Amino acid sequence: MRECRTDLLFGAVMLPRSIGVTDVPTGAAASALADVVPADANFRLHVGVMMNRKTLLGLPTRWSAIWPRNVEIAEIFTAHPRVLNVLHYADYNASGLTPPLAAALCFTGPHLHAVQLDMIWPDVRALVRFRARYPFLESVILQIGLPALKMCGGDWRAACRAVAAYGAAIDGILIDMSMGLGVLLDPARTDECVAIARAELPDLRIAIAGGLGSETVSLIEPILAKYPGISIDAAGRLRPSGNSSKEKLSLPMAEAYVRAASALFVRYP
Repeated sequence: MRECRTDLLFGAVMLPRSIGVTDVPTGAAASALADVVPADANFRLHVGVMMNRKTLLGLPTRWSAIWPRNVEIAEIFTAHPRVLNVLHYADYNASGLTPPLAAALCFTGPHLHAVQLDMIWPDVRALVRFRARYPFLESVILQIGLPALKMCGGDWRAACRAVAAYGAAIDGILIDMSMGLGVLLDPARTDECVAIARAELPDLRIAIAGGLGSETVSLIEPILAKYPGISIDAAGRLRPSGNSSKEKLSLPMAEAYVRAASALFVRYP
């Protein structure tokens, strides 16, 4: 029986902003990418690893060639001081929250910092129970993707009200209309979403994603200049196809993106 942690390891530590790379394949790759981040930076590298119900159970899935096996995740999450290790748990069919997440945490090892829920409005009570059970998590992040926004009638203020219902059970949101497909974000629309989220959810950390890579990350420069503390995440455009469902991460492309993003983050502390 694999032992699962429920201990208070990190406590209620305020997360710094981060530059996210999702689908980091190995611990060595995570460390290499973290080394690109300046040693004195006030931000960390968000190392994202994907999991869903099938990969949790060790079953074949269309993501098997892209995502790690459950037993490989703990090795990816290293103790590098400039790394923020985040398990991204995807369940867009609302098959349940607490039991699979509890099982997923059995595979993350001792260096997990946060969990991102790639879900469409998970049950509030279940999420409150999950957060209470695992106080060692620095953060629980909720992805707000296109399906979640559509359920709110496309109204970002309504989406923020839905986020507010979770209370202290979440402390970060990811604004992500691309959802790993490499679709480039709309800077003006993203700016509007961030402005509304900052006004409606002033205590939550905000991250944005959508087709970011070394050649496109400059699009968010006005947002970083306007809204201190914003984090970012990238997946699709860190591989030649531009789509995270088609091939594994390209380490050279990821390194170029982290280097370009780091320069922006240093410019706008």
